[in-house]
Amino acid sequence: MDTRWDDGAYDVAWRPVPAELVSARGVPLEALIYPRKEACTYLATVVTLANDGQIVVHAAASGALRVMFDGAVLGSSDELHGLALADRIAARVETTKGPHL
Repeated sequence: MDTRWDDGAYDVAWRPVPAELVSARGVPLEALIYPRKEACTYLATVVTLANDGQIVVHAAASGALRVMFDGAVLGSSDELHGLALADRIAARVETTKGPHL
């Protein structure tokens, strides 16, 4: 998580998302990423579950999107959706109790 890549024009590193920007509606990446064109963003979170069972993972994005859960690809899309108002990928996942990336 402390790896950095800096070629002068772009400083690439993992950065925490401020807690006040996180909600049940998601994370507004447009408030965090600049410039928005020609940018590639990875967003990761740890979900800790109290019990084994099923969950549904939802994702939306205005550009290309790939959704992974514990290293498995749940879906991907290269289409452009300027408003990103609806889920682009949703998947039901069988999970076990504990933390998941």
